[in-house]
Amino acid sequence: MKRYFVTTLLCLVAASVVGQGKVNFKVMDRKTGVPLEFVVVSNGKEWLAATDSAGGAAVTLTAGIQKIVFSLAGYERLDTSITLPLAVPVIISLSQKEATLDEVTVVSSGRNNEAIENSPMKIEVIGAADVSEEVGIKPGNIASILGDVSGVQIQQSSAVSGNSNVRIQGLDGRYTQILRDGMPLYDGFSGGFGILTVPPLDLQQIELIKGSASTLYGGGAIGGLINLISKRPAFDQKFDALVNYSTLNEGNANVYASRRNKKMGYTVFAGYTRQKAVDVNGDGLSDLPDANSFMVHPKLFFYPNDKTIISMGYSGVFDDRKGGDMRVLNMATDTANRYFERNKSQRHTGEYAIEHFLKNNARFTLKGNVSAFAKNNTGNTAPISGNQTSYYNEAFLLVPIRKIDVAVGVNIVGDNYSTTFPDSA
Repeated sequence: MKRYFVTTLLCLVAASVVGQGKVNFKVMDRKTGVPLEFVVVSNGKEWLAATDSAGGAAVTLTAGIQKIVFSLAGYERLDTSITLPLAVPVIISLSQKEATLDEVTVVSSGRNNEAIENSPMKIEVIGAADVSEEVGIKPGNIASILGDVSGVQIQQSSAVSGNSNVRIQGLDGRYTQILRDGMPLYDGFSGGFGILTVPPLDLQQIELIKGSASTLYGGGAIGGLINLISKRPAFDQKFDALVNYSTLNEGNANVYASRRNKKMGYTVFAGYTRQKAVDVNGDGLSDLPDANSFMVHPKLFFYPNDKTIISMGYSGVFDDRKGGDMRVLNMATDTANRYFERNKSQRHTGEYAIEHFLKNNARFTLKGNVSAFAKNNTGNTAPISGNQTSYYNEAFLLVPIRKIDVAVGVNIVGDNYSTTFPDSA
C-alpha cells in the first residue's frame, strides 16, 4: 500500500512539472521602441510579474492557451493569449494614452527612478509641458518658471549684474543645491549665475525637493534641491528653433536637435541671449544689465546592448554682464566718479554617465563631471578675478528587495579656487 501511494504521488508531481513552462516577455513602447519598466503582467485576476528596467519579465505558466494582460499607467491595456510551450521570448508593444501623457512622471531625484506617485519623498515636478510653455515665455533662462513654484523665491543679489539666488522655504540661497542630471554643477564661486545661464529648451523637466535632502545629496541641500533633467534622444528626429525679442530689449536665439538609433544617439543645444541695458524707473541706473550669454551643450549616447546606456557630453557657457550708471553703459568718456560693474565669466564642463540594468530591477550607475569656471569682475571699485575647478564622481547601486529598495553608493567630490587678481581684502 505504501509503495502504491508513493508511486502515485511521484506521478502527480512529475505531471505537474511537465505541465508548466517559463515564458520570457519583453515590453516596449510601440512608437519609440524604448523598453518599459514597471509594466504589470497578470492573467486578468492575479498579479504574475512586473518588467525590469530592460522591459523584461519571466512568468511560469501551465501548458496550453493562457490569457495574459499587460498594463502600465499612461499606456493602453493590452489583453492577449499565448499557447505554451514557447521556445522564444514574446515581444509586446504598448501604445501610449494621448490624454494622459503628461500625467505619467518619473523622477530621478529620489535615486530610484520611480513614478512620482510611488516616491517616498515629497518631490515637485515642473513637467515637460510646463517647460515647453516657458520656452515661449522666457526662453533665456529658468529663473521665471522657478519663481512660479510655491515656497521658492528668486532673490536678486546684485541689481547691477542681475545675479540671482534660489531660496527654498525662506532659507538662504547657499542652502539650495542645484544639480544637472543628478550631479552638482553650480556651487561656490560659480553658484550665483547658475539659473541665469540655463535655457528651458535644453531641459526635459525640473524636479524640486523642498526641505532637507542632505541624506542623499550632502550638506549643500539643507534647504532643498533643484535637479535639472536634460532631454534624451528618441528614435524620431527632433529639431526646435526659436527666435524671440521682448519689449525689455531682450533677444534670444535657441536651437535644439536630437535623434537616436539602436546603437547611438545625440542631443545638441546652442543658444544666444542678448539683453540691452534698461533703466525702467528713470533714476539713471540700469535695472536690467547689458548682457551677452552663449551656451552650447552637445551630448552623445551609446547603447551597446539593451541593458546599458553610456553618455558623454560637453557644456560651454560664456557670459558677459555690465551694469550701473547708464551714462557709462552708453559709452560716456567720464567714468571716474560713476559707478559701474562688469562680470565676465565662462564655464567648461565635461560629463559622463554609465547606466547598467541588472536582474530584478537592480541598477548600477557610474557618473561624474569636471568643471572649470572663471570669472572676472571689474569696475570703478576693487576688481576681483578668480578660477574654480570642481569635480564630482559617483558610483551607485540600487537593489530592490521585495518592498524595500536598498541604495548603496560612494562619491568623490572636490573643488579648488584660486584668485588671479586679489580683492581689497
